Amino acid sequence: MAEENVYGYTSALGDDSNDREGATSRLRLRVQAGHNLARKDIFGASDPYVRIELNSIHDNETVDSVLTKTKKKTLNPKWNEEFIFKVKPLEHKLVLQVFDENRLTRDDFLGLVELTLNNLPKEQEGRTIPNKQYILRPRNTNQRSKIKGTLEIYHAYISDSMSATDNGDGDLPSDLGGWELLDRPTLISNLSPEEQPAEVTTLVPLPPGWEERQDANGRTYYVNHIARFTQWERPTVSNNTPSGETQEQRNLNTATTEFQRRFHISADDSESQQRSSGISITPVR
Repeated sequence: MAEENVYGYTSALGDDSNDREGATSRLRLRVQAGHNLARKDIFGASDPYVRIELNSIHDNETVDSVLTKTKKKTLNPKWNEEFIFKVKPLEHKLVLQVFDENRLTRDDFLGLVELTLNNLPKEQEGRTIPNKQYILRPRNTNQRSKIKGTLEIYHAYISDSMSATDNGDGDLPSDLGGWELLDRPTLISNLSPEEQPAEVTTLVPLPPGWEERQDANGRTYYVNHIARFTQWERPTVSNNTPSGETQEQRNLNTATTEFQRRFHISADDSESQQRSSGISITPVR
């Protein structure tokens, strides 16, 4: 429906921009469908339509009203008609009455839905507001007429900006209409030195030819498959090839330390196994 077709409250001054009687809001109402309505026609169907009234809460006086189109011979009508009302949320209510249209007699009442307007959601960019289904009620609790079925509608206030933007200091607007303000994530830069998280150490990849392994006791050691030796210290490019060291020196150092490192690993493993089996070790002097 076009934006200029607005129903509902009109300022007594004739100019809503200068309305001093109270704040007004624009409400989008979409009458979507009816489900499992009562049968009123002789052939087991109905010709339903909806009468929408904007009423005053205090005296139930009708401010404005509008009708949907009539859907013929159905108990599950689909109207999908949209209306925009200008309302005062604390002073007005919406009453939607479903009728079965009759040409010769009075239209049959099929039930109503009454909505208060102070807790309805507000449309925001990126927010999806689902349709609601309301059970149709009789006009009063003593009414014995057969009322059944539900009325499916969409209702939400129209936001002026249609977006939730920061107000300059990083806080969200206060009138989010149904949104829940969650705790804002804490920036690390805003934490005190004591609250800063522990620094994460990034391991440098192993040089080519090296492999990381673990012995039987869960200790990590490193294997050089090129020079064929092992060591406990994690190798890096810098400590693996010291500056100024010749190839002969590297080979000599490799040959010298190979037996020592293998002996230490083997000796530690043997000692651990003997301790687990209860055998004491006496050093040889």
